[in-house]
Amino acid sequence: MMVRCAPGCVVSVDSDKTWSGATSPDRRRKFAVGGILQAERPQWFLWMPVLIATGVAVYFSLAKEPALVVAGAVLAGATVLAVVSVQSKWSAVGLGAICVAAGFALATLRTQHVAAPVIEKRANYVLISGWVETASLISGAQKIVLRVHGVDDWGADRLPYRVRLSVFGADNPIRAGDAVSMRARLLPLPGPVRPGGFDFARRNWFLRIGGTGQAFGAPEPAELGEPPLGIVLRRHIQSWRVAIMERLDKAMSGEAAGFAIAVTTGERGRLPGAVVDSLRASGLAHLLAISGLHMALVATSLFAMVRAFLALFPALALAYPIKKWAAVVALLGACIYLALSGASISTQRAFIMLAIMFGAILLDRPAISIRNVAIAALIILAMRPESALDVSFQMSFLTVTVLVSFYENQRDRWADMTGSGYASTPRQRALRRGLLYCAGVITTTMLATVATAPIAAFQFNQIAVYGVLGNLVAVPLMSLVIMPLALASLLLMPFGAEGMVTWALDGSIGWLQDWAALVSQLPGARGYVGSVSEWASLTVVAGLLWLCLWRTRWRVLGFALLICGLGLTALRDRPDVLIDRLAKVVAVRGPEGTLALTSTRAGRYVSERWLLADGDGASLRDAAARDHMKCDGAACSAVMAGGGRVAVVFDAEALWDECRIADIVVSRIPVGSGCRRPRAVIDWWDVYSSGAHAVYSVEDRLTIRRADEERGDRPWVLRRAGPVERDADRTAGVAMADDEEDGAPCDADDEPVVDDLPVRRDDTGPDRLANALERIAYRLQEMGNWLIGFLR
Repeated sequence: MMVRCAPGCVVSVDSDKTWSGATSPDRRRKFAVGGILQAERPQWFLWMPVLIATGVAVYFSLAKEPALVVAGAVLAGATVLAVVSVQSKWSAVGLGAICVAAGFALATLRTQHVAAPVIEKRANYVLISGWVETASLISGAQKIVLRVHGVDDWGADRLPYRVRLSVFGADNPIRAGDAVSMRARLLPLPGPVRPGGFDFARRNWFLRIGGTGQAFGAPEPAELGEPPLGIVLRRHIQSWRVAIMERLDKAMSGEAAGFAIAVTTGERGRLPGAVVDSLRASGLAHLLAISGLHMALVATSLFAMVRAFLALFPALALAYPIKKWAAVVALLGACIYLALSGASISTQRAFIMLAIMFGAILLDRPAISIRNVAIAALIILAMRPESALDVSFQMSFLTVTVLVSFYENQRDRWADMTGSGYASTPRQRALRRGLLYCAGVITTTMLATVATAPIAAFQFNQIAVYGVLGNLVAVPLMSLVIMPLALASLLLMPFGAEGMVTWALDGSIGWLQDWAALVSQLPGARGYVGSVSEWASLTVVAGLLWLCLWRTRWRVLGFALLICGLGLTALRDRPDVLIDRLAKVVAVRGPEGTLALTSTRAGRYVSERWLLADGDGASLRDAAARDHMKCDGAACSAVMAGGGRVAVVFDAEALWDECRIADIVVSRIPVGSGCRRPRAVIDWWDVYSSGAHAVYSVEDRLTIRRADEERGDRPWVLRRAGPVERDADRTAGVAMADDEEDGAPCDADDEPVVDDLPVRRDDTGPDRLANALERIAYRLQEMGNWLIGFLR
């Protein structure tokens, strides 16, 4: 006979009352990996974007760029594996292999597709012309992305597709679509600020930005012929955006107008730095970045307004599908908002997810489901596979996955709690719904915090301690008041009646900013997290996905992955010496375990990122004033945590002395063969050819990591002179490229000394005169090189 022992578990009992189900082959097969995978067959589709993203990550982890033939062979091999295993219990493995191989092939193909020339060396005072694609105001400078038309007499094989420029002192605002020409200094794309850090050049490569730079003076109008269609569209959209900004700026107060402009057009340059800082410290910075929240609020508000209006006419509501009509209008409104907000990658991602949601309404399918999230991720990865490494892609999709999965599992329970069974009167039901809404906001904020924590810790090294408290008030205010009022003001602008709502919008934004300031001033509002291991972050993310995407009991293994990932966070990357890619600033870890900086003026962005990665919230001034670092005009000297002396040299005279006593020498000028005593010598040529350096001292053993070596031989990695080519570059007088991200002017001392240091001798007896003569000769050679460079 058959005995039901538990839901879904059936065992058989023979005539002798012997239980045979406990060890039956069927039961063993059911709990084998292959059997579990077959039981989870409905969830396979949800893992497709995860596996494709894994293939993309494999591609970017390679040390050398693969050929398209290799990518095709990998995809063909995975296809064969899938065909062979299609009839077996391991068919999921074959399908997974195809997804990973497809991600690898897509990334390879995408890299080939966006390939464009990049600037390899600094070009000073060149005449560049082109069309402005985007323009924004940041820190008093106009930042523009220019579609390049021409650069002096450069040929097509040298001409970058786009460049990003900083323009200071322009009297008139620069607008998208303008055809301009200007004199500018062009720089190569910057690399990571530390080995293993975020690769700016890789991101810009896929945006087809071939260089950065700074304009000399204001751009002038240029006659470049017929602009591309995309530029024409940008020009019209920019005119709408400028009109909206001017109307909001006129109708509202300064800070409130800046916030309203930020959430409607994406232009954040009008917000004071203090307001932005308080929003970050209170965990509300996401309210400024136009992405899923803003796009959803605009579209759903428009959907609700149109549907409510059409419901006022019974003849329409009863005879026609007004819900679908409202979905079409909301989708068109989201499309217009996408254009007005600047159409950033994160906004495009949010629009795709909304389009799928409204498309599901038109097809009478569930509007919000975990499958729709997977579909949106697949579309984005197919179009831009490099998005898998983008922090906004990771955080947005992981957050949505966790939230949708949680509320899908709790849907029936929440529906019952809002029903009439728990309260007898309408007032009690309304009160209960209000309390549940507050509980929903808290739950959503906590889930979003948990979902984004591993990525935020890895990418930003900073958390808002009171983020849940800040969002508890700010999110309802943003959702129910600010965004509906902002949408109403946009709809009323064509009639000149936006003043009917902008006064309320001004006040509500003021409340939000006051709340952000209050939360940011609480003790310990800003928390700093040191650099987290990449494996720790990946393991935690894998654990979250395992919990969210599987449905059978084996998903509890996700908790094991979470625990393992949390344990791996103890593995931190804490170098003893950090050197930026220009050797302008150096950080040394002292006996107290903190980093001390050699400068607060040069490399400010680099220094800030170093301190954040170290979990250090000190200011640059405090970090430079730490006791274990002493500086004068010619050199800096520091004591390392494990003992030993680090010398950072800026002048040739100091180099002669520091080579005698220091254990590690870091020099802004090339060092020849005479500096033999130190355990390690890192000079200008090392950072010029290999990028930023990190030095680790463990038990009297030094390990040096070089950023460009770890990046590999990839198209976005600029190959500079290596050890073999250095002699040729020295004779040619190669100039150091100032690759600062902010486009700051070059320092006068950017030109390196290009001769070898004389052979070291003891500074005693007969050698004293020889040393003095060699120093004089060294200086004469230095002056000669400078004169040759000046005449050239």
